Amino acid sequence: MQNCSGSTGWQGPARAGAGCFFVRNVMLGHNTWASASANVMIVYIHGFNSSPASHKSNQLRERLSALGRGAEFVCPALPHWPKQAMALLEREVARAPADEVTLVGSSLGGFYATALVEKTGVRSVLVNPAITPQEGLRAYLGPQRNLYSGEEYVLTEEHLGQLAELQVRKPARLDRYLLMHTTGDELLDWRIAVDHYRGCRQVIVQGSDHGFKEFGDYLDIVLEFAA
Repeated sequence: MQNCSGSTGWQGPARAGAGCFFVRNVMLGHNTWASASANVMIVYIHGFNSSPASHKSNQLRERLSALGRGAEFVCPALPHWPKQAMALLEREVARAPADEVTLVGSSLGGFYATALVEKTGVRSVLVNPAITPQEGLRAYLGPQRNLYSGEEYVLTEEHLGQLAELQVRKPARLDRYLLMHTTGDELLDWRIAVDHYRGCRQVIVQGSDHGFKEFGDYLDIVLEFAA
């Protein structure tokens, strides 16, 4: 299978309706994920107006439980204020050495994960990550309602300002990232993410959508990176 750099890379799982290829070579072991339990903590970071009850969070939790590794899973419910969300996440990751923590950040959660990687040196899988949410969320200013908890609040310029303060303009710890992005994402352009995280390990899934409904089919890759 051909990758975006024009060379042949390691292939992900073959599936009908959606292809997977690596933009950069991904140096992973062979089937180490099933037995490996080096991580004290795998932290799923949910996205905007989402929660620990999200589909991808549940898929990751269930896979780890099936492997007898349920105690490794953490997924805090994030406040809608970015500074508060980051403070909560920093407290979580501080409970274990950086080398024993892997983040899995989805959408806005990928934005938070990037800030944490650069600050603490933990590893992270970024799933359709937001890169400039202070710009992308401007269209949503006003009343909001969390899709899972029902919490109501008002998205304000102060939220956007806090996000701008957290933005990592050029990721430096490229060995600590695995980018996973779908080309069919209707909200975020996968090509921008590929360029922003250029030099890190990358998995691009052809088709799908922002929610990445096929995420469960790629958990082997996620857990192998975390091993």
